[in-house]
Amino acid sequence: AVNNHQVDIIKEGFDAGIRYGEIIPKDMIAVPLTGSLKWVVVAAPAYLAKYGAPGLPSELKDHSCINMRLGDGAVYQWELGNDEA
Repeated sequence: AVNNHQVDIIKEGFDAGIRYGEIIPKDMIAVPLTGSLKWVVVAAPAYLAKYGAPGLPSELKDHSCINMRLGDGAVYQWELGNDEA
């Protein structure tokens, strides 16, 4: 099963789990399965034709966006940017 809820793997009787990011309990051993993940913002061409494309990240608040909920039910706060200064 796929679940974004933070699960105590041992307490729940699992031998292993997969998590993204760096939220790993101190008593667990983590082995990366992929390289660094990169998130992108995408939209359907029909949506952009109807509503226009945002020019700045702050304009996303005026658009219909799909958000992700964290294990505690909070909405994930987007972290937009790049590695440039």
